[in-house]
Amino acid sequence: MKKEDQKWTREQTIITFNLYCKIPFNRVTSNHPDILKIAKIIGRSANSVKMKIGNFGSFDPELKKRGIVGLVNASKLDEEIWNEFNNNWEDLAFESEKVLMSFEEKDILKSELLVEDDFLYQRAWKRKEW
Repeated sequence: MKKEDQKWTREQTIITFNLYCKIPFNRVTSNHPDILKIAKIIGRSANSVKMKIGNFGSFDPELKKRGIVGLVNASKLDEEIWNEFNNNWEDLAFESEKVLMSFEEKDILKSELLVEDDFLYQRAWKRKEW
């Protein structure tokens, strides 16, 4: 089964919503470095991640105020994730980092979590990467 034909999981959707919150909507492209990175980690194509981000745009009242609409094929899961995390940035940051670490097979208890500019950043102790 092709990656695009697989159903999105809650975990993949949470990670992609976090990305939606970080990339300005007008900069979302299939070749954006963050989209390429996340797509590889979660086992999706870059275009699939880009489209999922477009789905989230359909719920965003700030985009609507500017006359920008997202894609029309948002799923029930997309709406559930939007409603759960849209006004809950801290939980989104923590949950998405936790899920991302599980995709990368890292142990969240062996990582340092930093809160910076309303986003949660993870730094692995061993590699000391930023």
